[in-house]
Amino acid sequence: VRLTLPAGPGYVKAVAVATDGAAVAAATAAEGGKPGQVVVWDAAAGRERFRTDAGPRGAGGLAFHPDGAALALTRDGDKVVVLDAADGRPRTAFPCPGVRA
Repeated sequence: VRLTLPAGPGYVKAVAVATDGAAVAAATAAEGGKPGQVVVWDAAAGRERFRTDAGPRGAGGLAFHPDGAALALTRDGDKVVVLDAADGRPRTAFPCPGVRA
């Protein structure tokens, strides 16, 4: 094990690694009335870049854009959200009926 990164409460539902290996993302399940979270780390430094609420049902899937600049995730079971992978700012979101968190 090279690096252990704390994701937070709830079990880890999904993990994504940027193509260049510079970032790692994890999505945790909602637990105990707390929403799930998405956490992104700088892999080389082992530092958290950002943490964001994944909604009451948590995020079901994660994927980095091939250039590593964006992170897509499912949220609340019916939408896809695209975040800036450096700081977590929302870029766009769209409904996606049938997506399950």
